[in-house]
Amino acid sequence: QTRTGRRPPAGVIMAPQPPPPAPEFSPKMFAVPAMMIGVRMLKVDLSEYVVILRVLYVVATLCNIALHAYLYQLASANATKGSVVVIEKLPGETKKRMLTVSAYDKEEALKKIKSALMSFCVVAGIHYKWGSPMPLLFQSVMAPVNATDDPLVQIYLRGKSATGKLQRPFKVHNPLADLLGANADDAAAAPAAAPAVESAKTE
Repeated sequence: QTRTGRRPPAGVIMAPQPPPPAPEFSPKMFAVPAMMIGVRMLKVDLSEYVVILRVLYVVATLCNIALHAYLYQLASANATKGSVVVIEKLPGETKKRMLTVSAYDKEEALKKIKSALMSFCVVAGIHYKWGSPMPLLFQSVMAPVNATDDPLVQIYLRGKSATGKLQRPFKVHNPLADLLGANADDAAAAPAAAPAVESAKTE
C-alpha cells in the first residue's frame, strides 16, 4: 500500500519509499511560551507599560511593512532568468501557475505586507476589545524574529543562494503538519512533479 493509501495494481511491485523528513523545530517556537512564563514568574504588570507596548507594536509593524516594501523593490530589479512553477491547491482542483523569479518574489513580498496589515488589525482589535497588553508584547518581539528567517531576507539581504531550503517556490514549514504526516504525500510526489525552478539555457 502506498503512502497515499492507494493499493498498487496487481503485479506491480512498488519500490520502497524513503521515510518523510523529520520535523524541524526552531527555538523561536518557544519564544511566546517563554515570555508568558517570564512575565508570570517576574510578576510584571504589563498594564503599567501599555503606552510603551503600543508604540513598540506600531513601530515593529511599520518596520516589517517597510522591510518587505524594500524587498519588493529589490525583487522588481531582479533579472534572474528562469521560471517558478507555483502549485495552488483549490477545492476539487489543482492549479499551476508559471511565474518569473521577479514576479514570484514580488508576490511573496506583497503577501507578507498583507499579512502584517491583517495581523495588526487582529491584534489591535483584541487589545481594544479586551485591553490585554500581552498580544502587543508578543507581536512586537516575534515580528522582527520571524523576519530574520524570511526567505526573501535571506536571499536579498544576506546574499544566500536560492537553493535547498531557500529554493523557489518557498515551502511553508509547519512542524505540526510534519508530525501528522500531512506533507508526506507532497514529498513523495515531488520527484514526479515538474521542477520548481526551470533555469533558462545559457546562450
